[in-house]
Order: sequence, then structure tokens, then C-alpha cells
Amino acid sequence: MKSMTGYGKYSIKNDYGELTIEIKSVNNRFLDINTHIPKSMALNEDQIRKCIQSFIKRGSVDVYFLFSLNADIPKPIELDLSAVSAYLDASKTLKEKYNLPDDFTTSVMLKLPDVLKVNNNSDIWDDVVIEGLNNCLLEYDKMRQIEGKSIQEDMRNIINSLQSLLDIVAKRAPIIVDEYREKIKSRIQEILKDYSLDEARLLNEVAFFADKADINEELSRMNSHIDQFSFEIISEECSGKKLDFILQEMLREVNTMCSKCNDIDVSKLLIEMKCQLEKLKEHTRNVE
Repeated sequence: MKSMTGYGKYSIKNDYGELTIEIKSVNNRFLDINTHIPKSMALNEDQIRKCIQSFIKRGSVDVYFLFSLNADIPKPIELDLSAVSAYLDASKTLKEKYNLPDDFTTSVMLKLPDVLKVNNNSDIWDDVVIEGLNNCLLEYDKMRQIEGKSIQEDMRNIINSLQSLLDIVAKRAPIIVDEYREKIKSRIQEILKDYSLDEARLLNEVAFFADKADINEELSRMNSHIDQFSFEIISEECSGKKLDFILQEMLREVNTMCSKCNDIDVSKLLIEMKCQLEKLKEHTRNVE
């Protein structure tokens, strides 16, 4: 089991300097990858995304690339003449149309966006980007596994509590019909007093109640769902989406039992089961 929340950081060096990669993620229903890379690395983005997708199934993921060149590595400045021409043409148009003063100096020009570009030689990192990213993902995965184990342990405890509550409900369920029989019999005798009790009518009433309050099918399905959930959380291919689906089925069974139940003690147990299911739901939201 892996958590969708994680963090990883890895640095790799070569002759030119150091490349630092950071990965952060939070829970999300789907896989949403946000890469923060220099423009010069745009051609590498598809390869970077495929590498991330091979490690991560779902979650909101942010990946940062930071380049740090050695001091003795030259950083040539490039002048974008096409940008300069565009700015000059725009300045000329403004001057002619609105009769503005010509105060467009060289120093002003050099401060404009995209006129000067510092070549950070990002292409020199092409051979180490994927290597560094893979190592960063391994570090990131370690944290997700650690948190996943913690979630798994909490889920086991909650499932054990849920099973204990269900066992109590299963023991209590058959007694409810017997108690109802005695209760209605006592009431009828109290009302009729000197009149004889129609046993056949009483049996029909009790049978109707027993059929209406029967939760054996729900108990059986609930036990099956608990077993399936318990197996899934220890599976190597544990899926948060599958766990969420099983939880929906479990909640449906508990709600059905609540609607059928006419016993205060069982109602209290079922409400507590709902609380335990909500705890599981919170954990499941963070499982990959």
C-alpha cells in the first residue's frame, strides 16, 4: 500500500554543475502532473511525464528541476535581434501616431523582456535528467511506502473493530424476534385480559415482523465485504479506488440494516459501524 502524499529530493552532479530534482504530491482522484522546467527543456517534458507515470498511478504531483552551474562555466548572453526589431517598430508606430518623444535608449531596450537571454546550457543535462528523476522517484516512493504502512495499520485496527461490532449485531439479531413476540403477546394479553389470545394471529404478526427485520443477507454480505477489504489492504496491487468501491458497498449494507432494525441496542451498534466506515473512508482518500 502506498500513500498519495509524498516528497522526494535528489541531486546529481556532472562536469558542469549540479541538478536538483524535487517531487511533491498530494491526494487526487486522478493523476495530475505539473512539471516546473526551463523552456530549454520543453523537448524533454514528454519523456519526463512518461517516467513519472511509470511510478505513480494517481495524485496531484509537482516536479521541480533546479540547475546550478559551476562558477567557471561560461554563461554567454544572447541578444534576440528579432525581439529588438519588434520593440523598435512598436516604438516608431507610437511616436508617429501620438507624436511622443523618442526616449527609447539602449539601456531601456536591454531591460525589456526577451531581449537578453542567458544561455544556461540546459542541454548539457539531457544525459542525467532521467537518471536523476528515477533516483528522485525512488526516494519519493520510500516516503509513500512508509506512510502507506501507517495507513494500513490503522485500517487493520478499524476493520477489526468493525468485525467485532458486526459479530455482536449478528448475535443480537435472532433475539430481537423472540423479544418482539413476547412484547406483543404481553401487550395483547393486557388489552384483552379476559379474552382468549388468538395464537395464529400472533404468529402471523411475529412472522411478518421477522421477515421485515431479517438482516441475515446483509450480515452475510457485510462479512464478505470485510474479508475482501482486509485482503485488498495487504495486496501488493492495493488500489485506493477499489477500496473506495468496497466501502460504498459496506455503507449500503449498514444503511439497509439501520432501516430494517427496530432495536435500540442494534441501532447504536450500527451507528458506531458507520463511524468506523467514515474513518476508513478518510484513510482511503489518501491511498494510491
